[in-house]
Amino acid sequence: MPSGANKAAWIATLTEAAPPPARVKIECFLRGLSGDELEYLGAFLGSCTLENFNPFEASHYKLSQAVQIFDSQRPVKGLTPDREHKMFVALELFRRAATAAGSASAAQAAGTGGSQSEDRN
Repeated sequence: MPSGANKAAWIATLTEAAPPPARVKIECFLRGLSGDELEYLGAFLGSCTLENFNPFEASHYKLSQAVQIFDSQRPVKGLTPDREHKMFVALELFRRAATAAGSASAAQAAGTGGSQSEDRN
């Protein structure tokens, strides 16, 4: 398990990888995870980089496939009862990022429309 400093480094790195509108929500989510879960997410993002796959822009279906492929290629040291849990955590991270980015886009569009109408008055 990573030390507190390593956990903070994982959180900072994973947060920085997220789209800017989602970073605050993602950082809050990541702070609640264990060091082992953060390492799993970091390894998954690293594999996505090598495969030229952006999980933040993928559909849920493509993301599910990518997580399953990634997990099936990890070395297994006996049975790991938390494999499905880590896969779920990965999917939840990217769902939250998509939700936050979508909310930010909608708010920005609404804010832009409001400021344009105010400028006309």
